Amino acid sequence: MEKEFDTPPEEKLFKEFLAWMENTKRLYRDFEREGVPIPKTLIRVLINSDQNSQKKSVRKTRLRRPEEPDRPTRAGDDWIWIEAKEASLRTIVLSILNEGKTIPIKELISRVRGILPDPNEGSIYNLAGQEEKIQKTDQGWKLAENIEAPILNGKYIWGTPTVLQKQDVAAFRRMVIRYLLETSPDGLQIMQVVRQLEGAEWLKDVPLSKDLIKADLFLMKKEKRARQIGNTKKWTLIKSSDKEKDNAPKLLS
Repeated sequence: MEKEFDTPPEEKLFKEFLAWMENTKRLYRDFEREGVPIPKTLIRVLINSDQNSQKKSVRKTRLRRPEEPDRPTRAGDDWIWIEAKEASLRTIVLSILNEGKTIPIKELISRVRGILPDPNEGSIYNLAGQEEKIQKTDQGWKLAENIEAPILNGKYIWGTPTVLQKQDVAAFRRMVIRYLLETSPDGLQIMQVVRQLEGAEWLKDVPLSKDLIKADLFLMKKEKRARQIGNTKKWTLIKSSDKEKDNAPKLLS
């Protein structure tokens, strides 16, 4: 009868180690596929095992779309949204007129004041002469026929990036950056933010570049919404009040 040989301990341990590494890589891919922030410990393990491969994988992490506010029935899949109070004056006026009726100028100014605390009335009057989408009548102002305009829906204004003003699209981009920083507690460098946003298909119509995003971050720093971590190049979100956290964009379930 032949004697059975036991597997040497070092071979057995090495096989278990390889199986553990394979499971670790599979777990990383699962986090990446679901768009869930990857735990710092898991990232360190894979960086130490294959640093170059890890860097490529991080760039491919899919940024999931934030939870949307109530969507207007007319809104298409390519529409974006911003808080009305962050919109440009032109966009606010057009979205009010997009309700499909003639609005007396005094009522229109009152509606704008309900969104902006101190609007420039002269700028509102000037819109009628400068904006071809607005028709001025004896009864008030109305939107011209067959005109595409943003939609006011509750506290938010919706529209395509081409319908909204550059200021409005920039406000949406900064909202997305805040959302990304909220889901990245360890902080992100500017190029990491750029890669994450560029990899999101739902942001394909939003202007994205290193210079734009850098300017957004420094504006958010001025507004005390974001800050740099110590002497590092990483950026993080400044913790807001409980009320603001409740209104922050969340992951879709």
